[in-house]
Amino acid sequence: SAEVALEPAAGRIIPASVRVYAAQPFTIMAVAKMHKLDVVSTYVPGRNGVPFLAAQNIDVDVTAPFGKGAKSHTEVRFRPL
Repeated sequence: SAEVALEPAAGRIIPASVRVYAAQPFTIMAVAKMHKLDVVSTYVPGRNGVPFLAAQNIDVDVTAPFGKGAKSHTEVRFRPL
């Protein structure tokens, strides 16, 4: 599933954030189970009003046989070149 939040910037409408997520748990290759997958990308106006990816937050929760599952939270910040 996905959600997009829009906002006006420099006379244009740009995405403020985009969220891609698993609406419900699902299995991977019939052995692992993804309990949570949530990726939120945050955008800011860049040069000439073009959206620039400023940050991304990722949450993952997976279980697998023999205790091989994991939970992870990753935050990434970007800056223009």
